[in-house]
Amino acid sequence: MSDSSPRLALPYLQPAQAQKHVTVNTALAGLDLLVQSSVAAIGSVTPPAVPGEGEAHVLGSGATGAWAGQDGALALWADGAWSFRAPQPGWRVWDLAEGALRIWDGTGWVHPPVDLSEIEAIGIGTAASTANPLSVAGPASLFTHAGGGHQLKINKAATGETATLLLQSDWTGHAEIGLAGTNALALKVSADGSAWTTALSFDPATGLASGACVQQAPEDGSAGQLMPVGAFGLGATAVALDSSADMADNLNATHFFANPSVNSVPANAPPVADMAWAGYQVRITSSRSIRLVGSASGDHLFWQGKTSGTWEDWDRLFTQRSVLGSVTQSAGRPTGALIESGSGANGRYRRFACGFMECWHSMTASAAAATGWTFPAAFAEPPVVTGTAVATVLAAVVLDAAPTTTAASLSVRDAADARRADGMYLRATGCWSLMS
Repeated sequence: MSDSSPRLALPYLQPAQAQKHVTVNTALAGLDLLVQSSVAAIGSVTPPAVPGEGEAHVLGSGATGAWAGQDGALALWADGAWSFRAPQPGWRVWDLAEGALRIWDGTGWVHPPVDLSEIEAIGIGTAASTANPLSVAGPASLFTHAGGGHQLKINKAATGETATLLLQSDWTGHAEIGLAGTNALALKVSADGSAWTTALSFDPATGLASGACVQQAPEDGSAGQLMPVGAFGLGATAVALDSSADMADNLNATHFFANPSVNSVPANAPPVADMAWAGYQVRITSSRSIRLVGSASGDHLFWQGKTSGTWEDWDRLFTQRSVLGSVTQSAGRPTGALIESGSGANGRYRRFACGFMECWHSMTASAAAATGWTFPAAFAEPPVVTGTAVATVLAAVVLDAAPTTTAASLSVRDAADARRADGMYLRATGCWSLMS
């Protein structure tokens, strides 16, 4: 049988042992040191000059004096002397200097492990609460990987619940990101923590964005918004204008626009004959813009400028399709094609947008009386009429009377002033419109 216990090394009483009380007292002293043990400090190397009765220390490396050679042992002052015990794995002491429990793990005195699997609340640098079971106070928090990636998971019970990250200033919420009452990822902001605006939200099925910072309508020109497909007619159908849209006021940004209905024309619309048109506007400043509009048929093209905040009249731009056609004007401005031509029984004519017109015709004069020529198109004032006679003798075409705006009276006369029945090539030039 061993002389001492296997775990605490307490001495056993031996058969027929003398002075049994000495052995018993030694074992009791060991129990007094090791059971419910507390030490003044861990890592002590110098014995105190006047130790108190029952004072204990965990000795560090390089112990001196009465502790020399006892590095790592537990030292107890009792009955005027130090006794020592070598620690065994699992021994516990209360460190009075630190105010914490320590356990010998075979190589050092460590803090006991804590089981957090069912802990109700924990505060790191601050107190936890029922509302915030995990509370952390500090300049930063770190979540890092353990050899690979890392995920921070926030789970909610149902669609209508909340799983978000709330950002506060002086305990007032000003930004929230996450799943707030829906399964759409949303970014919400607030100036006072009470009234909230969903600035941006993403549909979980499509990934498409919406919210206050996304343009609400194709023609919405509010500053600070994100432009979706179709904004100002880009990437989709042009902005539709009808009779309720005044082009002078409603179109205040750079964009593409169109009049989809030939029966509903907005105010300040271009003078397009077929009323089905599209165009674009470029805004230079708040008071300066330009527009270009073309008809759906491709026959009409108009330009308009805005200076000093006021739109000027529409000006027509001419193309291969619009140079030739019906020439018209209004208040001294051309409103039709540049050149118009026509013909009939009374000859041919060519009319120009500047107001000039010429007519020509070939006919046979009468030897008995003056011959009348009705112009193929009427003039705005009597034109200049000239002619060339087709004769075998000296002859000339003469006017028997001053021409009117619609006709002239002519004859072919020879050197003796006698009328002749010769051919005439006639030309009349003048103005079809007295444009200013």
